[in-house]
Amino acid sequence: MASVDEANIASAIEVVANGGTQRAAAALYQVHPSTLSRRLRGTTSARASKVDRMRLSPVQERFLVDWSLQEEAAGRASSKAQLSRMASLVLAEGDDQRPVGYRWVDRFLRRHNRVKTKPSAPLDTARTSGSTKAAYEDFYQRLKTQLDAKNIPPRNITNMDEHGM
Repeated sequence: MASVDEANIASAIEVVANGGTQRAAAALYQVHPSTLSRRLRGTTSARASKVDRMRLSPVQERFLVDWSLQEEAAGRASSKAQLSRMASLVLAEGDDQRPVGYRWVDRFLRRHNRVKTKPSAPLDTARTSGSTKAAYEDFYQRLKTQLDAKNIPPRNITNMDEHGM
């Protein structure tokens, strides 16, 4: 069987604690019998055993997950570089000035599959080649023509940054 949700293991342990058999509990919650047996003997999960070697504590990681989900909800999914910088800032608050490692973000994203990142991509060549003085002059001339034709006063013109829309 593949990796099992910790909630399933906890439920299987509860069934055994209430008098059920290990075999029935393992089958009911799709937990490998040897995993259930080891947990009943007191071993911890692989993730829990690595907590003391992780750079960020579980509380710090939860803060980073919440921050990332809030940014995503606001239409600003963070890049891997932004996640790395934010993690380093969180560590710096605890007097750890070393940045996170090169592969830390990839491992963080595997641990927290709800967090999504935006791909970092260079500015599209078509966008940069289209940014000429003549193109801007043409745009503003057409805009002026439309504003005059529709009798739109300057006070009704606003600007908006569409980033994240």
